[in-house]
Amino acid sequence: PDDPRYDISHESLIRQWVRLRDWVDAERKSRNSYVELVDRAGRYARKEADPLQGPELRLARDWNKAAKPSAGWAKRYSKHDGDFAAAMRYLKRSVRGMYAWRTIRIGLVAGTVLFLAAAALVLQDTIETATADNSAMVASVYRKLDPIDGTGAAQRDLLNRTIALNDKLTDGELNESNIFWQKILEGDDVSDSAFEAFINADENDERAADSYARAQDKAAVIYRDAARRALEQAKADPEDLAWFENLSTALTKYGETADPQHAESASKATIAVNKYLVARQPKNAGYIAGLAGAYFSRSFYGADPIPNLVLAEQHAAEVLRLTPNDVEATTRYIDIASELWALHDPVKEAALGARISRQLVDVATRRVRLEPKEPAWQDELDAIYTDLGLQPPAAQKPVRQRTGKPS
Repeated sequence: PDDPRYDISHESLIRQWVRLRDWVDAERKSRNSYVELVDRAGRYARKEADPLQGPELRLARDWNKAAKPSAGWAKRYSKHDGDFAAAMRYLKRSVRGMYAWRTIRIGLVAGTVLFLAAAALVLQDTIETATADNSAMVASVYRKLDPIDGTGAAQRDLLNRTIALNDKLTDGELNESNIFWQKILEGDDVSDSAFEAFINADENDERAADSYARAQDKAAVIYRDAARRALEQAKADPEDLAWFENLSTALTKYGETADPQHAESASKATIAVNKYLVARQPKNAGYIAGLAGAYFSRSFYGADPIPNLVLAEQHAAEVLRLTPNDVEATTRYIDIASELWALHDPVKEAALGARISRQLVDVATRRVRLEPKEPAWQDELDAIYTDLGLQPPAAQKPVRQRTGKPS
């Protein structure tokens, strides 16, 4: 009677206990998700698997967000002590890979931010008198909008407006810019619609995964065609850097949807395009940021990611020197440098690790100062101190002023 533990011995009681059954089912699903992630992380460490992408990454992120697994919980399902830490590092690396293409796209338009609002006003209020040059401005707006942040619909709306504008200005005869952005819009629709259908499908529906894979293949073909068109225009007029920017956009999207072999080739080509842009305009922070993002994406292929991560970090640091008060530049650097620090060899590359550690703390602290009302920046700064094994500086307490006469 004094024993607080109870033995549920009759299986009929368990069957009738609905809440317990739900708990068991949820725990089973969470365990399976964790074990699968551990297995994938192990294969990645042995160079037998790539980072998570597409629906696999989305499902893993959703599980991690909902389950909030801890090291203590994971221990009961782990075969080795380091399984949980390795799985979380692998998931974090996969998420950063998803955002690598975002770094490229945003970097390419750093020099056009000043007229983004003006371009939108031209489209909405003066479309009757607009010129075909607005197609280039809308392209810049498109790159600035980020589907990951929920602005995919706005992207498609802008592209549709551009196409309608060009149709009107050219009496229905499509120019090359119009055709290019129609291709990008078509690829986006195919890829986004398929992804949405896959996420909403029943988890046991194997046809949903096959359908999504076929849609990705179809989108890759569309993006590849857009890249070829952009390349033709870039070759025809090497002075028109806009077409090289368009080529980078198409190659990035092709890399997102193509099979791993072709995705790796696309990442190499993206680096070449961005190196050309930087060579033409060495002080253009947007182009340098694009090259940093391209090297970051490249680090996800091949046996040794360190050389490409070092190049990405160097270019991201150059952007910081050119735009020291830009929050986007600080975020880009933190993403890249965090990955480099996590993967460097602390014994063979001790000097590199020490330098990156100092830079990470300095840049993350700068970002907090730039936007002190953004709680996420302070949270990430605290996480950086924890990851680096450093003690954050103690808060300065105000010195009390003595009052009254001295004794």
